[in-house]
Amino acid sequence: MRRGFLAPRQADTPPPPPPQPRQPPAFPAPGSLGPGLRFIYAPSADGCDDNLLVLLHGCGDRAQPFAAFARHLRLPQTATLALEGLLEVPHSDGGRGWWQSHDAEGRLLPPEAPPRGASRAQSLARLEAALEALHASGAWRVHLFGFSDGGEAALELAARRSGERRLGGCVAVAAALSAAALKALPAAAGPRTPALLTRGDQDELVPLRAAQATAAALRGELVAVRGKGHAMVSPRWADEARALMTFWAHTLSARPACGAGESLVELS
Repeated sequence: MRRGFLAPRQADTPPPPPPQPRQPPAFPAPGSLGPGLRFIYAPSADGCDDNLLVLLHGCGDRAQPFAAFARHLRLPQTATLALEGLLEVPHSDGGRGWWQSHDAEGRLLPPEAPPRGASRAQSLARLEAALEALHASGAWRVHLFGFSDGGEAALELAARRSGERRLGGCVAVAAALSAAALKALPAAAGPRTPALLTRGDQDELVPLRAAQATAAALRGELVAVRGKGHAMVSPRWADEARALMTFWAHTLSARPACGAGESLVELS
C-alpha cells in the first residue's frame, strides 16, 4: 500500500454475545393434564429433557415418594412427572388411588365389583387423555413407570398405544392385568410399546399366571425377583434394579449432554 493512502476501514468484528442463562425446561402447565390431576414435575439434572418418565404410585400412597424415587434414579436426559392418584382411599390418612378399590368402611373391593369397574374405566380414560396431551406436545418421548395399582394402570395405558402412538417404554413393578382386562385390549396397530414387568416370587397379591399372561400379551419381559413380596423397588433387590436400568438403557433416547441443573415444581 502506498504511503499516504488509508485502506478502507474494515468493519469491526462484533464480539460474541454474552452467554444466555439456561432456560428451565418447559413443563406441563397447571390444568393441562385435566382438571384435578395433581403432579410433581422435575426436569432432568443434566438439562436435556428428551425423555419424560411418568410415575404412577400404588393404592394409598402419594406422588411425593415417587417424585423422590425418580430424582434418586437420575436417569440421563429424562424429566420426571409423578402423578397423584385421582381418588382418596378411605381410612388411609390421605392416601390416594387411581380408582375405587375400597368401600366406605375400607374393605377391599373385588376386581369384578361394579363400582370398581366403573371407576377404573373412568380413571383410565382421564389418564389416557393426560397421556395423549403429553405425547401430542412432541416435547418429550414419554415413558411410564407404575407400582401395584399404578403399574396396572401403566400396563393398560401402554397396551393401548402401538404403532405411531406407542410410548418409549413401560415398567410395571408388582402389577399385572386381569384376564378380563387382557381380553378387552385393542389389537396392536403396529409395533407395541416396550414393556418390562417385575414380580417378587413371594408376591401374594399378583398371581404369577396373570403376570405371565400380561407379559405375553404385551410382548414384554417378565423378571422374577427372588425373595421379594408385594413391594416397591429397593436396593435390597439389586437384580430388579439392574433389570430396570438395563431396560431403560435400551429404551431411553440419548444425545450429547447439554447442560446441568435441577428444579422441582408441584402443580395441580
